[in-house]
Amino acid sequence: MRIVAAFEKEDLAKRFSNFLQTQDIDNTLESNFDKKEKKMMYSIWVHNEDLQDKAKAFFDNFLSDPNSSKFDVKMEDINENQADSKNDKPQKEEMKPRRAFPSKITFFFLFLCVALYLVNYMQELSIKKKYNLKHLVIFTPLQKNFLYDLPPQRQLLDEVIIKYQLDDEKKLLNPPEEAKSDIQKIEQMPAFMGLYDIILNKFQKNKKAYQSAPMFIKIRQGEIWRLFTPAILHSGFLHILFNMLWLWYLGKQMEPRLKFLRFILFIIIVAVLSNTAQYLMGGPYFLGFSGVITAMIGYIWVRQKTAPWEGYNIPNIIFYFIGIFIFAMLFLQIVSFIMQMVKPTIGFNPGIANTAHIAGAIIGVILAKIPFFTWRSSE
Repeated sequence: MRIVAAFEKEDLAKRFSNFLQTQDIDNTLESNFDKKEKKMMYSIWVHNEDLQDKAKAFFDNFLSDPNSSKFDVKMEDINENQADSKNDKPQKEEMKPRRAFPSKITFFFLFLCVALYLVNYMQELSIKKKYNLKHLVIFTPLQKNFLYDLPPQRQLLDEVIIKYQLDDEKKLLNPPEEAKSDIQKIEQMPAFMGLYDIILNKFQKNKKAYQSAPMFIKIRQGEIWRLFTPAILHSGFLHILFNMLWLWYLGKQMEPRLKFLRFILFIIIVAVLSNTAQYLMGGPYFLGFSGVITAMIGYIWVRQKTAPWEGYNIPNIIFYFIGIFIFAMLFLQIVSFIMQMVKPTIGFNPGIANTAHIAGAIIGVILAKIPFFTWRSSE
């Protein structure tokens, strides 16, 4: 079923619904209370997707002159039409409600993310066994090929970690004497770690703040897939679990309305832009679908407010929860920044790509205002 019309007045909604019945267009009239506008809205859902264009053409004519006599309907006409429908078995089969656009893209990305998570997990086990590492502090082959960028310093550091068995953070901070010289050489090599790191080093009057470092190294070498692929990588079970639950919950509402092409474009545009924003702010070491998730929430928030007839149904508590979460993480990041300015050793890192979250939400709001990404444009 798809929504084809929405009314503020119940009598007009019933009039149009009855007219559609006489035109052999099976439909359902549904009433909902719009909490934002504090009024009732009446939506008409057409059961058969093949008749949606025809129903919308009738709707356009109806809006131009709802009192026209051609929309007058007698109850006996409706009853006769319904009786004919019951006696006509082929027609009954044709009019059977069916799902217009299954969430193929939603489930494709869900499957892809889970599959890559499992591949990465198997690679982690293999690396730990091969190099006898208690904890994995180096990147897997999948991560090396799918992260936004991979500076040469990081590749050299992985080699040093394997060589000297530096398999946890304590060993990295206090390496053996024979490893210190190698690590110091790597640390002296300029590497772009984001504007956050540059600004923090300037406040700390660290020489690293004034070192110019190459950016977009792998992308400039032609590996353009890295603009997108960090979004489909995940670092832990809870990380992928929550992201995939959100993807399923939001995607099954967006995809049937945007349809195949526009939904794919939405995901790609958001992933590329939010990934790039996160890279510029925090460097190349981030992953996850969260930027796309917040964009989907921002998009639905706008469409639900401005176009209730599109039928999005996300409780306000969801928007409040996501907003509070994002700003709570931003607050923690600001606190950490201030603490590191005062004393570098007492800072902490929330470990969340908050720039991607904020950028994603903003991009989602912007796309929701572009006609190309609206429900009527996707028809």
